[in-house]
Amino acid sequence: MEYKIQTYSAINLVGISLHTSYKNSIEDIPKLWEEFNKADLSSSILDKKSNEVYAVYYDYESDFKGSYHFFIGHEVDKTSIVVAPFKKLEIPEQKYAVFSVKGDFPNCLIDAWESIWEADIDRKYTFDFEKYAENSNLDDSNPELDVYISIK
Repeated sequence: MEYKIQTYSAINLVGISLHTSYKNSIEDIPKLWEEFNKADLSSSILDKKSNEVYAVYYDYESDFKGSYHFFIGHEVDKTSIVVAPFKKLEIPEQKYAVFSVKGDFPNCLIDAWESIWEADIDRKYTFDFEKYAENSNLDDSNPELDVYISIK
């Protein structure tokens, strides 16, 4: 799978998160997406900069086979006020391998992650994220998204 190298500026996000692992992620991550979408939490995030959605993998125990935190939210200003049930997450400026994902969702995303896990990329395992375009609808079979993998 082809990718481009890009430095992404620091961003501040507000959203919800959970702690999971490679083994449990197949159940945990869809449940968090369901919570985010069913309760329409997106519309309750104050001062969001856009409707782009970020799904962030961070605080890795080791690599993708260990435990980590998963976060879903929107970009906000650094000074935005955070109210329950939301949390704030700051991602520092980093260099990324960026993969554009297209096709039948969620199969295209699953295939992308499998390619990333097998790729010869010098990963940092700090903050990796999926960025869903403003006009993306996860119920749609072809949302627009990119996967950002932090690299050394």
